[in-house]
Amino acid sequence: MDTQNSGLMEAKSFNFGGRTLPARMSMGALRRFRRETGQDFLKLQTEGEVSAEALAVLLWCCISAQSRVDGVEFNVSCDDFLDRVTPDEVSAWYVDTPEAGGDAGNDTEGGESKKKGVPA
Repeated sequence: MDTQNSGLMEAKSFNFGGRTLPARMSMGALRRFRRETGQDFLKLQTEGEVSAEALAVLLWCCISAQSRVDGVEFNVSCDDFLDRVTPDEVSAWYVDTPEAGGDAGNDTEGGESKKKGVPA
């Protein structure tokens, strides 16, 4: 199976604790999100109910899943991760993903995101 071009989101990275970590949306990340929150992220997104906290948990899930796949050590609990990231860092990562509609350059207007379900 070609994991480089499997139709899933292109690999992104996120700077955390002085390290650049892989952060890619995958089925494993979505499964981790459901296990952590009890909610389906794609359903939340469709309903426009994505909070900053949910995005931060999603980012942790994406980093955890892709780090495991890539063999990158990432032994940070979800709570420890959330304690160390800001809503702005999380939002900047998310608005540039295909799941959010793409390019972060023109996504905010007056401090509010123009994308449905994306907290600014």
